[in-house]
Amino acid sequence: MMKSAKGFAAGDVVILHSGLVKTSTDLRTCTIVSVLPSADRGERQYRVQFDNENFERRVTESDIETLKEAAVREVSVAAAGSGNSWLKPLRSKTGRSLSR
Repeated sequence: MMKSAKGFAAGDVVILHSGLVKTSTDLRTCTIVSVLPSADRGERQYRVQFDNENFERRVTESDIETLKEAAVREVSVAAAGSGNSWLKPLRSKTGRSLSR
């Protein structure tokens, strides 16, 4: 099952965005267990579960993405990072002393 205009459905496999769970990156994939009522801001909520956990988590739609969306994002991040860094090394002149 894939994301539709109405959101995700029970049984969909999704990826939790980085930083939301303190687990290794391969554990970010979870399954939607149920669809919950919308949050106060009107954002859809879901109950999800990781395969290796015996409890469920409540997440909002902005916290998750499909496997396909994650793959596209990873490719675009990798492509953007392939150029030169915007950060230039610190240059300091040596051999000069400050006169007082």
